[in-house]
Amino acid sequence: VIDVFNILSGELVHNIRMRENTICCITTANDYVYVGTLEGYVFAFPHDLKALQANEPPRYQFISENAIEGITATRKHVWVSHTRFMFFLNLESLRMEHQLTCSSHKVDFIGSLCLSEETNIVWSAHLGGSVISAWNAEEETHMYDINASQALLNVETGHNYQDHDAIMTCMTPALDTVWVGMATGH
Repeated sequence: VIDVFNILSGELVHNIRMRENTICCITTANDYVYVGTLEGYVFAFPHDLKALQANEPPRYQFISENAIEGITATRKHVWVSHTRFMFFLNLESLRMEHQLTCSSHKVDFIGSLCLSEETNIVWSAHLGGSVISAWNAEEETHMYDINASQALLNVETGHNYQDHDAIMTCMTPALDTVWVGMATGH
């Protein structure tokens, strides 16, 4: 189920039933809300509440039998992360235009994706790890990786941290920085 609320009043204005689809991630861009599911689908719903209330069917694309871990959208594509792959979907049709295999970047599984509009960088977090990757949003190429566990070890001398202490739990870009939350509370 996707609930749509009015941000000024907190009132529920629409409810979208997603039969047999568990929502994993959601983003908005280009007059659409894009949704990734546990069952491997990507859906596109219009922002326009009248179209939603008219129950027009959403556009959708099946990606894989596994969960869509992350989703974001740029001016060119909807970016979708799934295991070791990054898929680039057409904004309108949701047809896959190309994909990247990310195993060469020391990636276990790509998790969340987020776009920093100020810097035009897409950030990807690696599930169960401490590495975040920067991607050029326009060229759709890998730029560099940041290993947040190295920063934790440099800041916290004298503590006996284990690998599981350096697991990322969340991230968000903010202006010209990226903020990373760690399992240790750092």
